[in-house]
Amino acid sequence: MLFLPLAVKFGVMAILSTGWLAMHRHMNDLPQNQPFHLAAAKRDARKGRFYFLSVWVGLLAAFFCFGSLEALGSVSFDSTQARDWVLGLVGGLGLWGILISAAVWARVGQRASMPNADGMSLTPLPEEKYPHGRQ
Repeated sequence: MLFLPLAVKFGVMAILSTGWLAMHRHMNDLPQNQPFHLAAAKRDARKGRFYFLSVWVGLLAAFFCFGSLEALGSVSFDSTQARDWVLGLVGGLGLWGILISAAVWARVGQRASMPNADGMSLTPLPEEKYPHGRQ
């Protein structure tokens, strides 16, 4: 029975992460009935909204779950198995929230660190990129 809370926690995280990845894949699809530039613009808008909502859903899930874990610490359960199930479910949901927020934050940080990420900056010349020659 020592594995039950950990197994439930990782099971919840796996199920929720699989659902999030399926939605992410759907957001990356281009609509087929439009020209490429319009379809790409709509896809980018959908992805931006999806990432924005993902961060907030993840943060709210983590906040409520970890607050609930603190409150559930003093609750007496009928059995230790019920306690393990409940704590595993709530802990898994909270960890999933942190995982999703971190994944989106890493993706946004990766994109923001690219040259000309804002679309308005000048792209550096080759001699500015490599002031001491190509490496």
